[in-house]
Amino acid sequence: MTSRQFKPDTEIAQQKLLDEETLTISIEDTGIPYNPTLEAPPNYLDSPLEQRKIGGLGVYLAYQGTDKFLYERVGERNRNILIVNRCPSAVSSISNQSI
Repeated sequence: MTSRQFKPDTEIAQQKLLDEETLTISIEDTGIPYNPTLEAPPNYLDSPLEQRKIGGLGVYLAYQGTDKFLYERVGERNRNILIVNRCPSAVSSISNQSI
C-alpha cells in the first residue's frame, strides 16, 4: 500500500483507535484512487523464494493480519481502515495490571 506511486504533494495521514474490543487503524492519502480490496491474492505463494518477484505482498499481508480490511474513497482521499479484534483475555489482563 505504501509503495504506490505518489505525486510529490500527496498528503498521508493516519489515525489509531484502541478500545476494549478492537484496534482500528485508518490510513488516508490524497493520491490517485486505489482500492486495494480489488487486488487478487498473489498466485505465487507456493513457488520457491528464488522464483518469486520482489514485493506485491503488502495488501495480502494486511488482509491476513487483520480481522477486517475496508477501503473507501472520501472526496479526493483514499481511506484504508484496518481492524483487529482484541483477545478478551489480553484485555482483562492489561486492565488488571497496575500502572
